[in-house]
Amino acid sequence: MSKQSATRLEPAPEPDPEKDAAPLGPPAFPPARLGRFLIEREVGRGMDSVVYRAVDPESKEIVALKVLYAASKAQTPEALLEAVRREAEILKGLNHPHIVGVRDSGMADGRPYIAYPFIRGLPLDQGLSSGTLDRHAALKVLVAVAHAVHHAHEQGFIHRDLKPRNVVVSSDGQPYVLDFGLSWFRGDRADEHVQSIVGTPAYMSPEQARGEEEQLTPASDVFALGAMLYEILTGRPPFTGETPWRTRQMIMAKPVTPPRAFDSAIDIHLERIVLHSLEKAPAKRYAAAEQFAEDLERALEGRPPHGPRSTGFLRRLFR
Repeated sequence: MSKQSATRLEPAPEPDPEKDAAPLGPPAFPPARLGRFLIEREVGRGMDSVVYRAVDPESKEIVALKVLYAASKAQTPEALLEAVRREAEILKGLNHPHIVGVRDSGMADGRPYIAYPFIRGLPLDQGLSSGTLDRHAALKVLVAVAHAVHHAHEQGFIHRDLKPRNVVVSSDGQPYVLDFGLSWFRGDRADEHVQSIVGTPAYMSPEQARGEEEQLTPASDVFALGAMLYEILTGRPPFTGETPWRTRQMIMAKPVTPPRAFDSAIDIHLERIVLHSLEKAPAKRYAAAEQFAEDLERALEGRPPHGPRSTGFLRRLFR
């Protein structure tokens, strides 16, 4: 988690390989087993974790085994273990058919892990790029995702890392929201002297890009849902800079290009939902992910969304 000044956002310094060497680095290759889990193969890797398809010999269940590793000295094995325990507790408190569950978590062979049910399918971004999902199917997936996110909001959690890669669509078309490791509970108090910037830059809300944790609300995740909708419609995120820092700057200051500027065949109702979701000010967005889902359902049925027809919207639309 990077810490930045409360008044000025600067590019992160270049890493020092010796100074920042992590005490627990990524596995060089899949182990034969981790604790009781029998590893079959690697299925994904992120900045601080690797996911294996594995078998739990106790239950005979196939699981997705996420193993955390450190990216810097600050991420000690103890801190990583606390992170997986926290995510496991969050998931145990969320009971929704489109939120992945948790089977186990802990430390095995010196490595923190969390085990989820293994979902046979593809992440949303791969489904779109491969043609497995067409636009209409992807929009229906996003409706279900928004309802799932609303459920998490009702329990007090902001996801903070919603993106197509964190939605897996099963072989029978059911979507599952993954990775609540960066979720923030709205009762937690942020450090008053520093800003914390976490998440994936292309899908961050402006307030998240500024590191304003205490300003995060369900509308912050709505911005990410709007960015995902934008990508489904246009094939690209709404903001993409040369660097993560530049992307955050664009999100905070640059007006979004309406989707129909790329493709005039895009439904105008869907464009209205996108532009309403991607407003810079949280108060101007949908206040709840459920409202986003309901308007998206209306658009899929050919009905106009409830999102307000503001002067600002019309000005952007005509431009």
